[in-house]
Amino acid sequence: MTQTQHPLSDNQVIEQHTDSESKRASSISQKCFRTIETTYSNNIDSDYTEKIAALSRNFRYADNQEHFWTLPAQSLLYGTPLYAEASRTQKLVLNHLGWAASYIKTANTECTALDYNPVTADVLELMGGYDTLAKEIQMETEQEVVHIRAFRKIGLTTMVSLIDRSSLDELAKWRPQRTLATTFQLNMAKKLAIKLTDRNQASHYAEKIKKKQRNSRVFKSPMGGLLENAMGSFTPLHSLYGFGCGSGSLFMACQFYTLRMMANLKLKDIEHPIAKYAKQLENNHKFVPAPTAISRYHFLDEAFHTTISKLLGKDLYQEFEGPNLYENLIANFVIYMMQRSSFGSVSAVIPDSSSRDGLDNFALVYYLLRSPIFEFSHLNAKQWMRRCFCEEHDGFHQSVKNRTRLLKSLKIFSSEVSYLWPINRDMTVMGKLGSINTALKQNIRTFDRFFKELEQFKQSQ
Repeated sequence: MTQTQHPLSDNQVIEQHTDSESKRASSISQKCFRTIETTYSNNIDSDYTEKIAALSRNFRYADNQEHFWTLPAQSLLYGTPLYAEASRTQKLVLNHLGWAASYIKTANTECTALDYNPVTADVLELMGGYDTLAKEIQMETEQEVVHIRAFRKIGLTTMVSLIDRSSLDELAKWRPQRTLATTFQLNMAKKLAIKLTDRNQASHYAEKIKKKQRNSRVFKSPMGGLLENAMGSFTPLHSLYGFGCGSGSLFMACQFYTLRMMANLKLKDIEHPIAKYAKQLENNHKFVPAPTAISRYHFLDEAFHTTISKLLGKDLYQEFEGPNLYENLIANFVIYMMQRSSFGSVSAVIPDSSSRDGLDNFALVYYLLRSPIFEFSHLNAKQWMRRCFCEEHDGFHQSVKNRTRLLKSLKIFSSEVSYLWPINRDMTVMGKLGSINTALKQNIRTFDRFFKELEQFKQSQ
């Protein structure tokens, strides 16, 4: 005889749902804590950061100049008509500058972690129960300092060795400048935060941010690299995103690592081939250039950071109170902007870049072509730049190939982040952008602007 099944009462449904949620949260916690403990232990036992510091400290360009530092396909101007006609010596230089250009931008991106890692650690310490995670994040901050110093030292030493000092001084003019949020902008941003934030929500406001607000009338944006490129002129949102005007919630403490994970995936796409190249040289008992070795050790160091980024950005935030309207808006807006700018185009001259060629890229190529490496006249340099930036070539197609691979990795990660808008979860904007035709139109406009501003700059000297 079949037993009659009575429908569950409302209380039983609620209890069943609550029990299910409790088991899920418990499962997440166990998984998270195992990952945190293992990552922290392995990171302590590693010596990759120390090796990076030693290689950087002893770096001399002359000791490494006769060797490729990365695969040829990661060289500056790879696939362009100029690269096809370059001598071996010139191709070595382009390879070294490709490494330098990528890692100076990486250093700028990692600067963001120096500001936000301590904030997240502060928030977690105030909550309690996450001491090991806070220690791991603090260790990562110390490691990032070593990484940044190494990348900047080798990158700038390489450029000084290849491009004369006066040209480098001029090159600095074309670098993107950070901006300040005015007091008025920040006050308006705070009003927006208050209006969209539930005042009854528990706050875990980081002390470091409180002190920073008390001691400064304005926030200087700490963003760099991918995030600075993404946010552009939306400076107030830097402060909004950085807990400065919001609740300082546990959700926001985790959400930064959604962005950091995207940066980690971008860097992994660049470094994995270099790490394999370094290992191959080592196995064949061949000379491993210091920058190549640094890339490999950084790849291994960043594996710990990537694990923590994934943990916080995909799993751990689910244990805390979900985002309020304000936090959801900021969290999604910054990823939308990253799709449009940092991941929104292809470069004609830097194959592993997924953003458009700005004035700084034009300036780097111009001063390189005028340097003793190529010894072009102003007119010849301009003609070659037109061919490299404003005409279709294999370098564009290499950039598209790299960007397509990155898009696939980003979509796998973002598809598992529950609070994202569909346009961010599916990386829809990045998928629609990035065509060679669009990049060519952008470069033609930037080409005209660069040489117009260069002429004005020369006249003012």
